[in-house]
Amino acid sequence: MTPILFAPEMDEVALLDVNSQVLEDANGEQLMAPLADGGNRRDFDDFGLGAMTDCVSCEVTEERNGEYELVMEYPMNGVVFDKIQARCVILAKPNYSDRPQPFRIYRISAPIGGIVTINAQHIVYDMSGVPVTEFKTGTVGKGTALLNLYNHKMLAMPFFFYNSGLSDLAVFEVTEPSSIRSWFGGREGSLVDVYGGEWWYERYDCYFCEERGSDRGVVIRYGKNLIDIEQETNLANMWTGVLAYWKNADTGQTVKTDIINAPGSFDYRRIQCVDMSAEFEEAPTKEELTAKAQSYITSNNIGKPSVNITLDWVQVGELEDQVDLCDTVTVIFEKLGIDAKAKVISTTWDVLADRYTRIEIGDVKQKVTDTIAGMQKEEKNTISTFNTRIQKQNQTISDLEERVAALEGN
Repeated sequence: MTPILFAPEMDEVALLDVNSQVLEDANGEQLMAPLADGGNRRDFDDFGLGAMTDCVSCEVTEERNGEYELVMEYPMNGVVFDKIQARCVILAKPNYSDRPQPFRIYRISAPIGGIVTINAQHIVYDMSGVPVTEFKTGTVGKGTALLNLYNHKMLAMPFFFYNSGLSDLAVFEVTEPSSIRSWFGGREGSLVDVYGGEWWYERYDCYFCEERGSDRGVVIRYGKNLIDIEQETNLANMWTGVLAYWKNADTGQTVKTDIINAPGSFDYRRIQCVDMSAEFEEAPTKEELTAKAQSYITSNNIGKPSVNITLDWVQVGELEDQVDLCDTVTVIFEKLGIDAKAKVISTTWDVLADRYTRIEIGDVKQKVTDTIAGMQKEEKNTISTFNTRIQKQNQTISDLEERVAALEGN
């Protein structure tokens, strides 16, 4: 499609607060209802400031629960060049399935050879400037968590939150005034961190899905549409199961599980030993430790390819009618006996050619925020374990002092 440019000032109307009717989701939890008339949000049903028919290139890249950006090259002698400014909105198709989405311009480069590069982010990035006040609600489901986050916003905004799919109950709370969007994911205690799930953005509507994509039966097979031999070594190093254990550093008491195999078919075994001492203050039963280990296998994708496979445009040509972001594909390495599932974690769409130029399959690359959150969590676990041991030692000392006092009294 041809990208369309819209003026930024129209969003003053879009920022009027919207009705927050309450319905129930599949869990019987509250969530916002869509407005029949679309509220005061921009419809994007005209040509705005004009069609950008003379742009040189335009691509949209979206990552699973991550980046969602547009990059455009536009000539200085283009028809709408003098109308382009920061915070303007570009409407462009982002992938095979979704309708055109709005992207807000945040950077315009200096011209090189008469061409400027325009960077824009999906309109949901506007929520990075909407603060949410702190709140505590205890253990809740996804629908209630979304409603609480929405109701504690400190500015009017045109966005709605929706819950898709069932979820377990968990503790979700905002601990300090912060950006409402920062609680979507990428930090400890965020919605993705607490509940798992995948975000899908449909203009001003934000859907928190249990599974955004589906398995369309696409197979990535070594020797057919995957030719990078380096991937074989990486896949051979993935874990096929875990053995979890708990150990009391003071007494040496140890509790361990049996070997728990990951889902899948493998012609070799590679078991990861996982220390879960920080997960229990007291010695767990074998059953409790096994349940925790099984949860670890699921949340850490044990048994799934720990590689990122990038398909270029030639390979994508065979797949683009079948694959979208967050879809599941089958990765087969017959020589290693590996037949496993992996996610589409990133796509790049050529807006002008209406096709993918790049699809990435495998694990989500660890971001700096994820690394920091992981370090903080590990540090908290270590401190908690250390404090527990100090308390026990203090109690032991107190008991000894009481016994000594009693003996001296006799």
